Amino acid sequence: MSKTITLGCLGTPSGKYCANVLEEKIKPSGSRTETTLYADSKSMFIALEEGDIDLVAVDATTLAAELPEELELIAVTERQRVNDVVISNRPDATLTTDTKNVVATSALRAAFVRHYFPETPCTLAESPEAIEQALKSGADLAVTSYYEALWMNLENRITEVLETSYFTPAAGQGCIAVLCHRKMEFAKKDVVRWWANHEETEDCLRTERSFSQALPLTEKRPVFSYAHFEGALVTLKAGIITADGRNLYKTKKSSILAETRDLGKKAEVDIARLLVEQHAQSV
Repeated sequence: MSKTITLGCLGTPSGKYCANVLEEKIKPSGSRTETTLYADSKSMFIALEEGDIDLVAVDATTLAAELPEELELIAVTERQRVNDVVISNRPDATLTTDTKNVVATSALRAAFVRHYFPETPCTLAESPEAIEQALKSGADLAVTSYYEALWMNLENRITEVLETSYFTPAAGQGCIAVLCHRKMEFAKKDVVRWWANHEETEDCLRTERSFSQALPLTEKRPVFSYAHFEGALVTLKAGIITADGRNLYKTKKSSILAETRDLGKKAEVDIARLLVEQHAQSV
């Protein structure tokens, strides 16, 4: 086996953070890593498919529900704190105080703000630069994930941690997904899985993704899906919310680890039933 493992990441703050984390995890194995930064996901995944690089490391929330057949999810890093958080220039700022203007880093977070705080104006700011500009321009606070605050170097400005019981995260929040081509050398796969993979986080991510995979392809509303261990059981909290925040549909399912493949489908059946019931009430 070649002692060098080649890695592709996006040249964004998130991508560079993913590269640094994976490099540090692989280093104790004795293997060298060489990282190439890409301007966009398309060129990065083409390089992976064509064998120019061994691995791709990305924020797990960015993974498509279905991966190309030739690619394999080989490792998932240990999850950072999964919660959404509030960032502000004011150390006392929270969503429950009298805020005038909020920015959110995803459509899902914006929808939750609109649902739970309907009187609070909320706009999107989907880059570190946009967040900084919004806070400088008069926004009271920003809602993002702890993971994003970490790689944006904004964790010292976190003023509130939001509970997953109402700001439920998207699938994969807080961890890094590592993908390879199925034809990658087995020896390299063994190195990556041994040193970079966190089995409990991997089990949770696959459970979360099972909900997204069960949804109809036509589903365009913000989707959330969060799995965690409760003793011997895996519990999945999942659902969808309309972008305006008016309608929230959620469910909670638990099973033993061996049966988690079915949790996503069971959750999807519950959500479909709730949608039918809501439609029936509205006609």
